[in-house]
Amino acid sequence: MRRLADLVVRWPWVVIGVWVAMAVALPLSMPSLGEMAARNPLVILPSDAPSNVTARMMAEAFEEPASDNLLVVAFIDESGLTPDDEPSYRKLVEALRRDNLDVVAVQDFYTTPQLRQFLTSEDNTTWVLPVSLTGELGTPRGYESFTRVADIIRHNTPDSGVDGSPEVYVTGPAATVADLTVAGEKDRLPIELAIAVMVLAVLLIVYRNVVTMMLPLVTIGASLLIAQALAAGYSLLTGAGVSNQSVVFLSAIMAGAGTDYAVFLISRYHDYLRSGAGYDQAVTRAMISIGKVITASALTVGITFLVMSFAQMGVFRTIGVSAAIGIGVAYLAGVTLLPAILVLAGPRGWVKPRRELTARFWRRSGIRIVRRPVPHLVASVLVLALLAGGATLATFNYDDRKAVADSAPSSVGYAALERHFPISQSIPQYVLVQSPHD
Repeated sequence: MRRLADLVVRWPWVVIGVWVAMAVALPLSMPSLGEMAARNPLVILPSDAPSNVTARMMAEAFEEPASDNLLVVAFIDESGLTPDDEPSYRKLVEALRRDNLDVVAVQDFYTTPQLRQFLTSEDNTTWVLPVSLTGELGTPRGYESFTRVADIIRHNTPDSGVDGSPEVYVTGPAATVADLTVAGEKDRLPIELAIAVMVLAVLLIVYRNVVTMMLPLVTIGASLLIAQALAAGYSLLTGAGVSNQSVVFLSAIMAGAGTDYAVFLISRYHDYLRSGAGYDQAVTRAMISIGKVITASALTVGITFLVMSFAQMGVFRTIGVSAAIGIGVAYLAGVTLLPAILVLAGPRGWVKPRRELTARFWRRSGIRIVRRPVPHLVASVLVLALLAGGATLATFNYDDRKAVADSAPSSVGYAALERHFPISQSIPQYVLVQSPHD
């Protein structure tokens, strides 16, 4: 760390130039994470999962593509469906069967009359039309298929409830995942804005200096651009899947880690300035003393995320690798780019430490803890135990419907469908039976 500090102090412009060059060149030379999500979509389950193995066997046996991307169209008329409603049903079936790009299969009683009793509710108020779509469920390709097919449904069904026509709902797993995707895209901007506001607030309270407050943001911004490009490059070289959640999670983890490392370094830098050290000497001594702390933090967090790459579920595996890359880049920025900026900004008086406001509080707290360690230890353990007890109230499940708002189109469709039709009947599970003889 001493050698690295000497290098940064001696060549600050070179260090900054290297980071600027990477922040410009890497995003230009690599596809974006969004593009890689479309090119290498996330595979939720491993290829040897029993459901995937069975799906491939079904596809080979029946010579049709396997698909878990299921959409359900529900025709509902509370007063009862009549033969006058069948032309609308037939029109939609014909339109869907003409779509060879996004539709894998349509289960309807128009072309297969034997299915009528299974696709009609007992009270004759509901018809269901299961439609299998191309693309794996939860991938960009699957979302594109759903979007185009939903548009076909809108253009080939009458307005719901107009002139006595039945209500038409689009639901099913494909619709639920699409609603989750839309909600995620809407949430991304507020989440990133909230992260920025919280980081700014913390830095403003700690430093009370606009320039000092902006330094961590500069390092976080540069390292985020580079980390996103490297994560996309990793996917490009290895073919690893990319999830849409990776982008948001990468931004959040790098904002937290980058702010953490910056606060460590700048606070120690200010301590040495207050003790009378010169600007360059303060940077060097801060890196030597706090560098090992930042290194240990980055290693433990980075390794933890790397271990997630061994997970079987694709979403954890891809987030783990991208987050580990982000932590590595944030660490390097914290021990090279930020110190180099301090070397240049310090002599100009831009990052002078403000008067300590909390030193007396922390000094008194330390004295009290040293004098009476046992009561403080017991109180701390009780508070932590109380907070940890909240984990016993959590209920974990993999039901995506519970993560979607009741007002979302898929939830509205499920609620309407379940009033008349067993949901397990409209979204079937398949049993494959094979025998060496007929």
